Amino acid sequence: MANAPTDVTVILKQNYSVDAFMDAYSISRNTFYAEVKAGNLKIFKYNRRTFVTRESAEDWLKKVVENGSKRILPSRRHKRLDEKLDDEI
Repeated sequence: MANAPTDVTVILKQNYSVDAFMDAYSISRNTFYAEVKAGNLKIFKYNRRTFVTRESAEDWLKKVVENGSKRILPSRRHKRLDEKLDDEI
């Protein structure tokens, strides 16, 4: 049972921290919280940390692409981050 994942590792692998999300999608902290305030991103807290679910991130990206926003585009790092997280699960 020593290798059983803890709640924290599951949360970290299945969701983005605020910094990881901002880095993956190349947006600023101001833009991130503006999107949260507008209801475009759903966040949750675990202990004192804030997270974005992968589903919410994917929905947000679809909205951005559908609206034709060129201001917010995912970085190449987003794909690498998703691949890394998938490999770790």
